[in-house]
Amino acid sequence: MADHVTPFPNDHKASLEGSLKVQDVAGDLAVHKKTVYRMIRRGDIKAHRVGKNQLRITVAELNAYKERSVVRPETAVERLIQRDRERLHKNK
Repeated sequence: MADHVTPFPNDHKASLEGSLKVQDVAGDLAVHKKTVYRMIRRGDIKAHRVGKNQLRITVAELNAYKERSVVRPETAVERLIQRDRERLHKNK
């Protein structure tokens, strides 16, 4: 997780106002907080360390994650078609 967690800059008090706790992000995404920790570990969401044991995610980073992870309907259909083609190819 260390690669995806950076300390807040020295003027972090101003930055903290625009940041969220892991639990807040989990609630916003409707997932368990352990899932958010996994997302941070994978690099899906960037987090900042505050103090020794606390992580914060900026609102901007959360919004960027949401934008990146939107599944467009046409993309989902294309994935299903590709999956079906691969299954048919394996059965031949």
